[in-house]
Amino acid sequence: GTEKKQANRPDLEYTSDVPPNDGHKWLKYGQKRVRDIPREYFRCFRDDCKARKQVEKPVGEDGKIRYHISYWGTHTHPLPEISRISKVLRTTEELFKSVRAAFSSVKKPTQTQQEKKLTKKQKRSQCRKVEIYCELE
Repeated sequence: GTEKKQANRPDLEYTSDVPPNDGHKWLKYGQKRVRDIPREYFRCFRDDCKARKQVEKPVGEDGKIRYHISYWGTHTHPLPEISRISKVLRTTEELFKSVRAAFSSVKKPTQTQQEKKLTKKQKRSQCRKVEIYCELE
């Protein structure tokens, strides 16, 4: 009797005020009330993974639900969220590479073009100074 209870002990358990969200996808395969407390049973959505989760939802004296979460086994695959995020990051990196490549082919202005622009601005400035000077006289 004692050996079976020890083998059935969860690998991890905790209590929280918020519903559990560990990033994995879970399939609910059962529910029941134990000592008037709702209990839900979940297994990992992947058939090759043996991870299990149990969620009890007792209501505290303050009327708020406290979630008691227990886990058995470990996942044999990466988090689905991490896989999705890494795909997005790879796509974003490819986008940045293509943008960098597109901009590297754009001709940058040469010094002489910049100097010409500067000279035009200087000429305009000189003309304005002359006009103001002439008006003052």
